[in-house]
Amino acid sequence: MRKSDKKLTEKKPKNNKALIALISILLLGLVLRLIKINKNIFVDGAMSLFFSQHSLSEIWKVGLYDPHPPGYNYFLHFWQLISNDIVILTLSSVILGVLTIYMVYLIGKKLFDEKTGLIASLFLAINSLHIQISQELRMYVLMTLLLCLAFYFLLEKKLFLYALLGILSVWVEYFSILPLAVIALYGLIKEKFSKKILLTTGLMIISIAPIIFFILNSRAAVAFGAHMGIYWKLFIIPRIFSTYLLGQMNPYFHFYTNFPVINFNIIGLIFSLSFFAYLYYRFIKQKDKVIWLSLLIILPLLMPYLADFIAPIQLDARRFGFGLCILGIVLAKGLSSIKNFKLALCLLLLICSVPLCSFYNFNYPDYKGITNHIQLNEKEGDLVIIGESFIEYSIKFYYSGNADVKTFPYSINWSDKNWLKIRDYDPNDFNLIEGVIEDYERIWFIENKMDSTAEQQTILIENLKKEYNLKEMMPSSDGTMSLYLFEKP
Repeated sequence: MRKSDKKLTEKKPKNNKALIALISILLLGLVLRLIKINKNIFVDGAMSLFFSQHSLSEIWKVGLYDPHPPGYNYFLHFWQLISNDIVILTLSSVILGVLTIYMVYLIGKKLFDEKTGLIASLFLAINSLHIQISQELRMYVLMTLLLCLAFYFLLEKKLFLYALLGILSVWVEYFSILPLAVIALYGLIKEKFSKKILLTTGLMIISIAPIIFFILNSRAAVAFGAHMGIYWKLFIIPRIFSTYLLGQMNPYFHFYTNFPVINFNIIGLIFSLSFFAYLYYRFIKQKDKVIWLSLLIILPLLMPYLADFIAPIQLDARRFGFGLCILGIVLAKGLSSIKNFKLALCLLLLICSVPLCSFYNFNYPDYKGITNHIQLNEKEGDLVIIGESFIEYSIKFYYSGNADVKTFPYSINWSDKNWLKIRDYDPNDFNLIEGVIEDYERIWFIENKMDSTAEQQTILIENLKKEYNLKEMMPSSDGTMSLYLFEKP
């Protein structure tokens, strides 16, 4: 037998094992993303559906005022041609999520080796944050996939695909700009500023330039709250690292209800410092790759710092999905190169698996249950009042009854840059609500307890009780909302 034939027979079993492992990881990722796929559609997802149901020209106009560019709304618009069923709609995100797992495998394999690619893809497959964005009707999973594709094709030196996918990622989510800038800088230096890479980068800048018009007009450029205090500025990066490992932690995605936020941030601080110390120690011989991968993780996390000097910005870990993918690759490389590899891998899998239990036990706000109760008990001429504008789209998505539906004090006007003023009303001014309900005998009032206007809604409900008879009060199954039925005396 020739040496070349012998080498082929030796490599084949290894390749088969790697293929079986990859398919198993992809199937695991698919199954984990299909669990509870028919859960209640969340506020953000309902907003995406609402915007995407407009005509193509109207989606473009909405993009001028929405905090996100119109790219994902166009994607969802065409996906709805298949079906409007919530499971089929959510499958779009599931498919994008599984494709991202595969791309992480390819990037890890390209940068390092097949073992690294497999471990990185396994990390992403069981990561609760990535599972979350793979079950939402939002742009974050598509943005993450497009950035992974752009990075991979840059590594493959397929510059046209790299540029095209990079441009698309920015039209899907503004936060793509910074990781894309680091990727572009990596390509320029790696290719020694060749004419091809310079031309490609120039064309990308020209193609992305119009997005500035959207950003300047978007409500993303309007104050979304208070500027970040010193506490947030100190813990932004550690908090994101904690979220990468432990999942989201906010009023809606509060998977750790008895876990203080300060502890959450301290864990992130310890992990992030240990992570970069380990990188320096372990990969000093591959410092060029380590530096670039570290920049791909860290620089996008610095965006809130930069943006906060212009206008307050909402910090959302879902916008940093690409950094999560790169983190998985670096962790995988570290694990694959230590002696107690299997033990370390089991420890990482355990750390990532624990949040999954909390994730799947978490109940989303039960919009469907609230609206079903109204539909079963409503009478002709009823009025449904949505007591808080942010849940308007979720309620309207599920409600298919015959009653009039109004949002108090009124619906969000996205073309008004001062749209937040609708939340600044005096709940003791009964004339506001009386002008809305005066022609109705029965009023259903939906209270959102998880919003910053909860206190205003409570005062409003107490004032309604003074003028109308309270016939029924029903909390939602998850405890985030309450439904009240009032009737004229």
